[in-house]
Amino acid sequence: ISAKLIAAIKGYEVSRYSEAAQQISDTEVFKLNLLPVSMPGTDAGLWDKYQVTEVTGIATKQEYLELCRQHRFPFFRQQLNQRSPQLVLCVGTKHLNEFAACYSEDGGIDSFQCEQIVDEQSSANNRPRPLYWKWLNGKTLLAITPFVQWPNGLNSDNLRQKFGDRIREIMNTGAGKQALVID
Repeated sequence: ISAKLIAAIKGYEVSRYSEAAQQISDTEVFKLNLLPVSMPGTDAGLWDKYQVTEVTGIATKQEYLELCRQHRFPFFRQQLNQRSPQLVLCVGTKHLNEFAACYSEDGGIDSFQCEQIVDEQSSANNRPRPLYWKWLNGKTLLAITPFVQWPNGLNSDNLRQKFGDRIREIMNTGAGKQALVID
C-alpha cells in the first residue's frame, strides 16, 4: 500500500503503482523503520503483552525509545547529512515527536507546516488528515503522513493520490537526489 503513495509522489496515478515500481530504481527509494520493534499499536502495555523484554533484553518501551534516541537517531541524521535525499517520508503521525527528534535539528514540531487533506469523494473518509512537513538542510523535505492503512489513515486510493500529489508539489519547490522512505 505504501507503494501507491510512493507512486503518487513520483507522478504516477496510484492505480499504476505496479508499473511505477518497475520504473523506480533501487537507489531512488529506501524503506526502513525508525523504531525497528514492530507492534500492532503504540500503547506501552504491548511491550509486556508481547513479552518483548524476553526477546530484546530491554525492560520497558520507554527504555527502548531512549536507546533508539541515543543510538539510532544519530545514525539517521548522519545518513541524512551525508546523502542529502530529496525526501524523508515518515508514516504514522502518532510518532510525530520521534520523527522530529530524529531528523529536525531543533528536535521539535513547532517549525513544521501542517496541512489538512480531505477525501471528499468518500463520505466515510471525509475527515481531514494531517500532512506535516518541513525542509531540512535546505535540500531535504521531511514529510509525515498518517499510516497508510488504518481507519484514520490513508485508507483510500484517493487519499494516497492526494497526499502523494501534494508531497510532490512541495518537493518541486526544492532540490534533491533520491528518496529515503521511513515508516
